[in-house]
Amino acid sequence: MFPSRRIVTSGGDVFPNLYSLEFDTTNDYVVIPDSADWDFGTGSWSVTAWVKITEDITQYFIGRWAAADSDASARHWGIYFDASTNKFEYVPDNTGGESGGQVASGTTNSVTLNEWAHLAYTRTSGGKGRIYVDGVLEVTTGSNDTQNHSNTDPIFIGNGQNLFASCNMAQVGIWRGALSQAQIQEVKEKSFNELSASDKSSLRDEKI
Repeated sequence: MFPSRRIVTSGGDVFPNLYSLEFDTTNDYVVIPDSADWDFGTGSWSVTAWVKITEDITQYFIGRWAAADSDASARHWGIYFDASTNKFEYVPDNTGGESGGQVASGTTNSVTLNEWAHLAYTRTSGGKGRIYVDGVLEVTTGSNDTQNHSNTDPIFIGNGQNLFASCNMAQVGIWRGALSQAQIQEVKEKSFNELSASDKSSLRDEKI
């Protein structure tokens, strides 16, 4: 797992082993406090993680919220699994009554339960979103995620809109800039300590 430079808080028992976070749909979550590191503005950024879904329910993996148990109006952005489509999805800012809608509105291939998959979302400064699964580009959108993602709210892992996750997660990373497909494949194949110096410099914060 990536070492963390942040103080994190959690609910439930999300650290049953040394290899991944484990969420059981009940009350497990991780909170990473507000930081300027998460203030992407209208610029480019990326999120990567290994995910193993253990129950076929709609669930948020990671996002930035005013409060994770609030409705969609408190969401700044979120990455989740949609049980109705059996696919990964991304939704942008829905705060202040500004409905973002589903930007990268679903990956091409269905997700297999109880198998690890490497998930990556990237956004360009022009607002174009891309989702990669196992290093392969699954969906690209037009320039329709143009919201300003700078705010004072924390990052939540394992919960959003009170949709607790049922999954394991490992090597979660939030990155400066929109990672290229080659960089995503490198992140997928290597641990943090094995990454190149230039790739390490793009990591906003190394987390669990």
